[in-house]
Amino acid sequence: MLADYEKAQPGAGSRIFQLTEKEQDHRHNLESRNLTWVGTIQIIGQCMGFLLGLAGIGGGIFLLYSGKSIEGYVTMVGTLVSLLLANQKKKQQSRD
Repeated sequence: MLADYEKAQPGAGSRIFQLTEKEQDHRHNLESRNLTWVGTIQIIGQCMGFLLGLAGIGGGIFLLYSGKSIEGYVTMVGTLVSLLLANQKKKQQSRD
C-alpha cells in the first residue's frame, strides 16, 4: 500500500510515517499531562476531605465542650458517617 503512495509521489511513505510518529508523540504528551492533573486533583480532594472531616469533628468536640451534648454527638457521628460513605463509594467505583 505504501508502494502505491511512493509511486504517486516520491517520499510520501516516509512522510506518512513521520506524521504518524508526530501524532503518537503528541498523544503520549497529552496522556502524560492528563495523568499528572488527575493525580494532583486526587491529592487536593483528599486534603479537602481531611480538612472538612477535621472541621466536623472539631465542631462536634466544641459543641460537647460547650454543654450541647446531643448536637455535638450528632455532628461528630454525622461527619464520620459521611466520610465513611464517601470512602466506601470511592472503593466501589474503583472496583467497577
